[in-house]
Amino acid sequence: MDRPGNKAARLVRGRTDAAQRQGDVARDLLPMLRAMASAAAPGSRENLFAHRHLAELLVEENPWRASISAKQVLAVSPDDERAWAVLGLAQTLLGHYRFARTAYERALAKSPSNPWYAHNLGHLLDVALDQPEEALPWLRWAFERVPDSGEIAASYAHALARAGQLELARRILELHVPGPSREHARLLDWVDRGAPKGARRSPDAQLTPRRPRRGLRAAQAALDAGLLHLPFTGQSRATAHRILQDALTQVPLAAAPSVQVYVAACAHAANVLEGHPLSTGEVAAPFRAKVGDVRAFHGELVAALGL
Repeated sequence: MDRPGNKAARLVRGRTDAAQRQGDVARDLLPMLRAMASAAAPGSRENLFAHRHLAELLVEENPWRASISAKQVLAVSPDDERAWAVLGLAQTLLGHYRFARTAYERALAKSPSNPWYAHNLGHLLDVALDQPEEALPWLRWAFERVPDSGEIAASYAHALARAGQLELARRILELHVPGPSREHARLLDWVDRGAPKGARRSPDAQLTPRRPRRGLRAAQAALDAGLLHLPFTGQSRATAHRILQDALTQVPLAAAPSVQVYVAACAHAANVLEGHPLSTGEVAAPFRAKVGDVRAFHGELVAALGL
């Protein structure tokens, strides 16, 4: 027999799914997630789902509360790289830089192919912990993985300049950081002046590492909501999230008819890669996405990512 709290949590989760489909992420999702976290049994799947997304949605405005939710997840699921990553960002915002470093290292240990985790760790080492040489391998790897990101390129160039590699830093800025802009010009000027230590925290190199984009958070929440209803293993769910992260570096969310189609296509790609026997329709159903749209967009993802 279901515990009353678990039954209530499932009812809340249904409303959460509806809010995601309607796009009311910030206004409607937070109170629903709070209700789910309160109603669900501690450590249950619903409870972890709620705390994971509360942490991700709260981290910018309330990093202390986000840390609490992330720690709730990690107490039960210590291998959850998303919880480690959001804890790293929250601790950075709170000024606890060594704790943040440990959290990002744990996130990378669980998801070593994520360039944004590597970027955030490297940028933290460079700007907050004053260790540009130690930051360079992480930033170089992130830059090689996502060379079109002006943000990663600027962070990499900043660390290069602080490590004395001024010519390479300037070349990276000229070729890979969008310009002209005031920030771009000031960072170039800082490099041309020899990257003086007194001005090392240039406008382009904010102390706070990259914050998750709202579109990414909404997509992750929508993917998680659908995966709850699919018979995927933990490995298959992790594969779906890796595909989503990779896809967003190549194919914008707006390229799909809806967020639900986008994430359902990612889930179907994981379904195929992991050898599950589910049809496209079976995968699309919990996302409330049209089968034809998912099938077509899945083909686009396969071509874009070389799956």
